[in-house]
Amino acid sequence: MRLRTKEDFVDLIDSEIVWRKKELSYLKGNIKTNSPYFKTHLRSGVVLLYAHWGKVL
Repeated sequence: MRLRTKEDFVDLIDSEIVWRKKELSYLKGNIKTNSPYFKTHLRSGVVLLYAHWGKVL
């Protein structure tokens, strides 16, 4: 995808943010506190969070 205008760039950024938020929300919704894998899922969420937002912050 070529970014020809400022609007193209903004649209690309918006779609990236939506995708990242959806993925994090899905993971958060699937973490169950009574699951034997609770800590594993929580740690994977932290890694995913950093992967998505670490460069931004």
